[in-house]
Amino acid sequence: MMRYRYLVAGLLPAAAFAAGCDDVTMAEEDATEFQTTISVSSTIIETTGDTLVGDTVQFGVTVTRDGSLFRVSAPRFESSDSDVVRIVDPTTGAAIFQSTGRAIVSVAFTELQFPDSMLRAAMTVPVDSLSLNLSVLSDFVVSGDTLVGDTVQFSASVKRKDGREVENALAFFQSSDANVVKFMDVTTGVAELTGPGIAQVTVTFLSPIVPGPPLSAVIPIRVTDFAVILSLASVSSGTIEVGDTLVSDSVRFSVFARKGEETLPVTNPTFVSSDLSVVDILDPRTGRAVFADTGTAVVTVSFTDPNLPRRTASRTLRVTTYRVDVSGPTSPPMGDVVQYVAAVIDTRSGQPAGTSGRKFSSSNTSVAEILDSHGGETFI
Repeated sequence: MMRYRYLVAGLLPAAAFAAGCDDVTMAEEDATEFQTTISVSSTIIETTGDTLVGDTVQFGVTVTRDGSLFRVSAPRFESSDSDVVRIVDPTTGAAIFQSTGRAIVSVAFTELQFPDSMLRAAMTVPVDSLSLNLSVLSDFVVSGDTLVGDTVQFSASVKRKDGREVENALAFFQSSDANVVKFMDVTTGVAELTGPGIAQVTVTFLSPIVPGPPLSAVIPIRVTDFAVILSLASVSSGTIEVGDTLVSDSVRFSVFARKGEETLPVTNPTFVSSDLSVVDILDPRTGRAVFADTGTAVVTVSFTDPNLPRRTASRTLRVTTYRVDVSGPTSPPMGDVVQYVAAVIDTRSGQPAGTSGRKFSSSNTSVAEILDSHGGETFI
């Protein structure tokens, strides 16, 4: 009577799984070697090498005898955990990956010509799942806000359950409102925040392929606007109002940002004048300037603030000279209360200009006593 040796092994293409094997016979010098191989395949496994929840797969088995294909019949596939791998058809090997975990899938069959032995093989199958993370990164964020004018980078990553990141993942980014978030490149995730409001940013992965619908994630983005305000103060008089920009006045420009009710400081400003013969910027960093001559100039401020997107603000200034005309009685009788009126006239246009901050005074209060220094009422 001839004895046989059966070598049983479990293997999987693409080296995705750990193989399980059992030696079930004895070895003889005249032994015949049988090798039983179990495998699993699906479009997803063949494309990415991943065994993912939801995938419908096909287990198969081959038996070789001394290196040649050996025909067998009536295989039967079984799973050690049907909650992880559910065998749909034990004969054909059709199965579904139900949930994450590990299960041992085995196959066995008895050949009539070997009634005292059973050929069998087993395979350990780790079933995984993918998770998707979507985030946004910006160098210009104040208090966690995304601000109008900012250019941001959306990043998405796909990871397996064990934390390993899926390489060569191809993503497609989309915004629900281009007036709020506009993608400059839908594959790299670079976008511009174009206006205030809320937009839904969706990332969909075209690769890797997964069971069921495409792998996607959504993140809401709230974009807030802010205003850059250019202000001006007189170094000479301490106040500047409309029309009160006088030749030879020394001034200081400053800038700040306003977001809603919140005032934000602005760092690293640079002040520029369109006409230095009218508004001469003495120090572009501090905003110190002088009104050099009559005329019109536009002062613009730009800045490189690490907390704010780049933006500019401008202000048009009309520099002029004035004369003050005082009208009232020239020879009032003693004991009368008279009214003097002052008018500031633009010497270039001849038109009245602002008269804020006027104050009447008398050189001799024993002759004319000013009763109202602002209104001009005087007692003679």
